[in-house]
Amino acid sequence: MSKNKNKIQLLFSSQMDEKQKEHYQRLHDDLPRMKSNQLNLTAAEIEITDSSNIKVHAFVRSTIEKPINLQTAKLFLVDQGSKIISEKTEKFLGLDTVEPFTSQLFFIEFVNKNIESLNPDEMKNWALAFESNLKHHIDYSDLDESKISESTKKTLNEIIEQTPLNENELSFMGFDATMDDEKNIHVNLLIRNGTKDNLDIKQLPLKFYDATGDLAAQGTFKINHVTVLANTSKPVTLVFPASSVLKEKIDLSNWSIQHQE
Repeated sequence: MSKNKNKIQLLFSSQMDEKQKEHYQRLHDDLPRMKSNQLNLTAAEIEITDSSNIKVHAFVRSTIEKPINLQTAKLFLVDQGSKIISEKTEKFLGLDTVEPFTSQLFFIEFVNKNIESLNPDEMKNWALAFESNLKHHIDYSDLDESKISESTKKTLNEIIEQTPLNENELSFMGFDATMDDEKNIHVNLLIRNGTKDNLDIKQLPLKFYDATGDLAAQGTFKINHVTVLANTSKPVTLVFPASSVLKEKIDLSNWSIQHQE
């Protein structure tokens, strides 16, 4: 068999008829190309079952040059923003050994407790992810991303890569602070959600420390309509008004911000 990444052979069950084979072959032909030495689990179709669960028609593809037997793994069904829709521990029962440069169809059923809220059109963009591939990322979904410079995006990506969150951790990390002529302090920070739940932020009490370590400002911010999705970080801009500033001369050469318990 040719070991060309474009020549991954889709193997069919003997129970499939020709119409089913043609259908899944078309879906398989449209999948993104794979690099060498990869194992890939890709959702091809997603449907709501009669038992009101979510059934994913997935392709298990391999360009690894040795046979692979998939063992138990934790899988996530995520939307296009990597928000977790559902999760399960899959045992891959009934899946044959995945031979090099082959692909097999596998069906995975997720239990969904909020089936009424599902939008079938949105389901087309959902994807599967192994737990190890569920990457923490910046969420720009409710921001005007066109106004965020590439250098700022690069800085934010470096922050999340260099300072990983612990499991179930919520943290606040500032990345830019300036003071205007009216002595208001403008702070850009990341609200970092390392949990598996979406968090609605309505009130945020914060303390601002300057380079000397002094408490330079503090305040409680009422925030409207800010949701930090699971496993994401969201950039927000806050302003400490001059009335909340506690020092006359503030050194912004270095600073930190802390959540006020």
